[in-house]
Amino acid sequence: MMANILADVVLVFRCYALWDSRRSVIIVPTIACVLSNGIGIVSMAIAISSGLSLNPGSTLAKWGSQAVYLEDVYYVVNALINVVLTSMVARKIWLSGAHCRHYSTAGQSLKKRYTSISSIILQSGLIYPLVLFISVPFTLFPSLVGWDVYPLLIQVAGICPTLMIVRVGLGLGGVVTGNTSGSFTLKVSGADE
Repeated sequence: MMANILADVVLVFRCYALWDSRRSVIIVPTIACVLSNGIGIVSMAIAISSGLSLNPGSTLAKWGSQAVYLEDVYYVVNALINVVLTSMVARKIWLSGAHCRHYSTAGQSLKKRYTSISSIILQSGLIYPLVLFISVPFTLFPSLVGWDVYPLLIQVAGICPTLMIVRVGLGLGGVVTGNTSGSFTLKVSGADE
């Protein structure tokens, strides 16, 4: 839960920073993130407290069976928010690259860089929402209950940011300059040219 909240904060901040610090751009995503994480916290609290209930016929135990559906709503809403925020970040980077070609002598080179950066962000950033969408049927349909996809969600949440770094480091989708120390530098602007 905390990883999702932190990821949402980072994505909202990226949008805010990239979209020229315009609050109007982040109002709806921020409200959606707060509501989504509120749903997640409530579903987690219900599931935990119903597991602590000693009486199986109690109202709390009945709420516990409904927590699964609330958790699925959280997954779907969280995935949609991730798709929207990731797309907003990638779109702004892509627009910046398209805009740069008019003001720079090395415009085509910059456009390629911005396009590859937005490609890396989209391809790596959309894996997690895809896995969230895939995980929902495993709790909704009785024939699939018992398959625990939560460990997969945890792994994917850690792999996606790492995948971006590895793709840039290997030069897959990004413009990379290498050196002999084994580290790399991603050139984003044309100031060095």
